[in-house]
Amino acid sequence: MTKLTARVTVVARRTPEPGERQRDAERTKRSILEAAAEEFAASGFAGARVAGIAARAGVNKQLISYYFGGKEGLYRAIGERWREYEDENLTAERLPEALRGYALVPLQDPAGPKLLAWEGLNDEGGAAAEPGRAERLRANFGRLVAAHEGELDPGFDPDMLGLMLFAAASMPSVYPQLVREVCGAEASSPEFLRAYADQLALLAERLVGGEHRTDRGEQHGEFAAGAEHIPGDPAEAAHAVPDEAEHGAAGDHPRHPEPR
Repeated sequence: MTKLTARVTVVARRTPEPGERQRDAERTKRSILEAAAEEFAASGFAGARVAGIAARAGVNKQLISYYFGGKEGLYRAIGERWREYEDENLTAERLPEALRGYALVPLQDPAGPKLLAWEGLNDEGGAAAEPGRAERLRANFGRLVAAHEGELDPGFDPDMLGLMLFAAASMPSVYPQLVREVCGAEASSPEFLRAYADQLALLAERLVGGEHRTDRGEQHGEFAAGAEHIPGDPAEAAHAVPDEAEHGAAGDHPRHPEPR
C-alpha cells in the first residue's frame, strides 16, 4: 500500500522595507484626500461622513484618524493641498490671466470651487476655516490691484470688484443648471469652460484699460471647440478700434461716484 504524504509548503510573509511602507502610506493618504474632496464637494463639511470617505477610498475609517486626526484634520489637509496647487499653477501677475486661471480650475480640480461654495452656505465661522486664509487673500488681491495701478476706473472699489470677478470665475461650478439653461452647454465641459474663461479674461482686460475689440461675436452664444484664445493676442491687433472719434475721448465717459 502506497502511503501518500501531503506536503505543505509554508511561505513566509516578507516584512516590507521602510521605503515600501512609506510609498504605501503615501498612496493611502492620496486616496483618502481624493475621496474626501469628492465627499465634501457632494455634501459639504457638515454633511460629509467619515464612513462615506473611507468607503470611497476603499480603506478602513480608522486610517482617517490615524493619518489626519479625523474629519477636521482631513478638511485642513485639503486646504493645504489647494494652497500648493495655487502656488504651482495660479501665479499670474495680471488680473485677466489670474481670472482665466481660476475659471479653468475645474478642469484639474472639479471639487475645489464646490468646496468653497459649501463652506459659504454653511458659514458660521467654525473651526474648519483655513488658518491664515484672510491674510493670503488680501495679499493676493493687493498684488493684482498694484499691478494695475492707474489703469482701473477709480470709481471701483478694488476689493469689491475682485470679489465680483472671482465669484464670476466660480459660477459654472456653483450654477451648472443656469449654464445648461442659458447657454445649452454642460458647465463641466472643457469647451464651455475655455470659452467662459476667455470671456471673463476679456471683461477684465476692458476693466483695466485693455483695447476695445470688436471681433468676439463669433463666440457669443456658441463655443469654439477647444478654443485657446488669450486676451491680448497679437492676432487681434488689426481688429482694435483706436479712433477716439468713434468712442469719444478717454476722459468723456461718466465716472462712477467714489464709494463711501
